[in-house]
Amino acid sequence: MFVQNQADRGFGRFFIFLLTSLLLIGFYANFADANPIKTAYKYQEIKAIAKGLKKEQTPEALEKLVEKSNEFIASHPEYKRVDEVYYLFGNALVQLERVEEGIQAFEELVEKQPDARYVRDCLLELGLAYDKLGKHDEADIAYKTLIDHPKYGSGSHATRAKKILEQEKTDRTGELPKAPGAQPAPGANPSQWIGQPATDFQVTGLNGEKLSLEKYRGQVVLLDFWATWCGPCIVEIPNIKKTYEKYKDQKFQIIGISLDRSKEPLEAYIEKEGLAWIHYWDNTQKVSRLYKVQAIPSTFLIDGEGVIRKTNLRGHALEHAVADLVKENLEKPADAPTDTPPDTPDGAQNTEPNVKEIINAAVAAHGGLEKLEAVKSLVMESHSFEHFPDGSMQDEGKSKTYFYTNKFRSEWDHNNRKGSMIFDGESLFMIADGEVKRLPLEEGKSYVDFFKDSLSREPIWLLPKLLKDDVPVQYLGTEEVKGVPASVLLVTQPSGKKLKVFISEETHYVVQFGYDLEIGGGGTENVVVFFDDYQDVDGIKIPYHRATKNGEYRQVLITDIALNAEIDEALFRPEQ
Repeated sequence: MFVQNQADRGFGRFFIFLLTSLLLIGFYANFADANPIKTAYKYQEIKAIAKGLKKEQTPEALEKLVEKSNEFIASHPEYKRVDEVYYLFGNALVQLERVEEGIQAFEELVEKQPDARYVRDCLLELGLAYDKLGKHDEADIAYKTLIDHPKYGSGSHATRAKKILEQEKTDRTGELPKAPGAQPAPGANPSQWIGQPATDFQVTGLNGEKLSLEKYRGQVVLLDFWATWCGPCIVEIPNIKKTYEKYKDQKFQIIGISLDRSKEPLEAYIEKEGLAWIHYWDNTQKVSRLYKVQAIPSTFLIDGEGVIRKTNLRGHALEHAVADLVKENLEKPADAPTDTPPDTPDGAQNTEPNVKEIINAAVAAHGGLEKLEAVKSLVMESHSFEHFPDGSMQDEGKSKTYFYTNKFRSEWDHNNRKGSMIFDGESLFMIADGEVKRLPLEEGKSYVDFFKDSLSREPIWLLPKLLKDDVPVQYLGTEEVKGVPASVLLVTQPSGKKLKVFISEETHYVVQFGYDLEIGGGGTENVVVFFDDYQDVDGIKIPYHRATKNGEYRQVLITDIALNAEIDEALFRPEQ
């Protein structure tokens, strides 16, 4: 056994979900622990390590995942999502060739929580692990248990198990069988793009410049998808630098599309190595999705007409291909201007919209400045749901939240378990079974910063601040949200972190937020929040359906809202 159940300390498991109008990503806490926020942080830390392994797998990262997961299971055996931690734990052990230990982890979960969601994954991985060891009879038992499972026997994992059982046992090596004639998704193979027009995009580069392929029409352009954590990408950097220096004055440009997890290491590396070409941090994967990039490094060489001529160039092949295309491009007759004219001086048309006009329209659409500024407090009731990748959904219960511009109190009810969370502007408190737990300031600065940012993101209070220039704002361009153009504004939050605000060009409502979330050192997540179903509340438009995703998808339905309701100040003083 890897873990031993610890004694019940007298508290039940509680759910904390604070999305409502605060737009949090959802916190799950187990009040059997001395500090429930720490438990949620440890779980998020494990998820962050696992997510990083999908992009770059190293023995060191796998060992770290094993260590953190084993400690978590031992310390928090009753945590709501411990089944997922078991799965990540066992899978990492198998990948480290500690297969017997991985088998033990999978079997422990199946025995202890036979109906848990990750049992289906563990049973399939258990069979594969036994096949890897050549223990096919034991593998058969795992596969058949999955196929006969009352809850998961009709799912895709069971279908895979059936296909494995159809194979000859001697052919089973612990790998999932590939479908006959399986092909990658259209466009997923970079070579399939050759001869096709390059898909244009409009984004803002790291230095704040407007960036698009159309801007460089008439030049040879290399799109380079890379990241500082990608070993093969870094190996190619000297060759790319050499090629850029040689041809940069011959109508040749490089646009680096970074898939780094955060901006800081990217900017530091660019400065250190003197990478003088154009760079874009694709933190929302906008451009990489357009080009269906599934692995890096990945390159697309585009001619002066905007057609992709070569892909996945490395080493000497890159310089040779660039040389040929640059020569071809320079030999074309110059019967029309090729370079996009620079920003023109006085008298030229300025196509960038006035930011103040965008904000004015949004304020008017939401109810007008006078009504928005009159809102001093909100009371919201909501019902929350979590959606999983397999299509299943979990009811996360109901909550009621009281808050001002700088503090809030959230009360929740999930599976007849109740609790409260309070932020008084400086500190966090949790209440369960009448006991108050406080998060010490020295341990909770990142949490406090996050809650302050969350309160500032409420559109009712954010829009007036933008209109009165109380918050730094920058126009980033236009992007589509659910098929509708939206103006994108970059806003500085109280913590100093950036927030993208998407305002519909049709309704002028705030329709989406985008921001990076980093709490307690658990890694950075990119959070996207959608607003739907605006309703009128005392002359103010408020979104009643809000959804958040950052790898998982959560939605909140506002069931009732009251503006400027009387709120007892004692609700925010739990220790008195």
